Formats: sequence, structure tokens, C-alpha cells
Amino acid sequence: MTRRGRKPLALEHVAHLDGSDHAKQRMTTLLKTLQCDCSVVEARVELGLSESQFHAVRHQWLQDSLHLLEPRTPGRRPKEHSAEMERIEQLERENRDLRRELALAQAQCEIMETLGTDAPGLTKKGVCIS
Repeated sequence: MTRRGRKPLALEHVAHLDGSDHAKQRMTTLLKTLQCDCSVVEARVELGLSESQFHAVRHQWLQDSLHLLEPRTPGRRPKEHSAEMERIEQLERENRDLRRELALAQAQCEIMETLGTDAPGLTKKGVCIS
């Protein structure tokens, strides 16, 4: 039976990631130890780490990777707003409210002008804007 599709990149995936060459080399070495292509002793020497440092680095790397794979709530995360953005949003809301109030006042003035200022039940508050 022949295999279909592309040949797996395996460790070559690391070369396509964003990061420094040093970090990519460290990741490749750590992956080799997980694939049993490299012993811990060889990896320690290549990375210039003591045994305890090597195990600590590998453990932290795996822990961080596992954390990224935890399920999260679906959808986009809410944007973090700066104080400046909050102020802009507040001013936009205030502007929208004031425009509504102005439109309402203008409509009331038009009604009062149409019905006349002596219309029963209507009192004239302020000056109408025409």
C-alpha cells in the first residue's frame, strides 16, 4: 500500500516558525529527545545545559505548549480598551444622546409652530430652533 499526500515535515516545521535561529535549534533538539532521535545527554551537551536545567527547560516548554491547547471560550476575545479609547466611546455616546435630544427638541418646536403657541397641553420651554 502506498502512502498518499505530502511527506510529513516533522522537525522541518520548526524552520517555518517565527523566531530566532537559536530558539529554533533549541526546539528542534527538544523535539528530537521526544522522538528518541537524540539522547538527553546528547541534547544537554548540544544546548550547553546541566541535566537539571535541561529537564526544567523541557518541562516548562511542554507545560506552556499544553496551556495553549486548553479549550477556550469560542469567539473573539474582547478588546482591551485603553483609557483614551474609553473616553472616545464616552464622548461618542454623549454626542449621540445630544443629537437625539436636539432632534426631539426640533420636532417639538415644529409641532408647536404648526399648532400655534397657544395649543392646549403644550408649554413652550426655551427657544425653538428653526
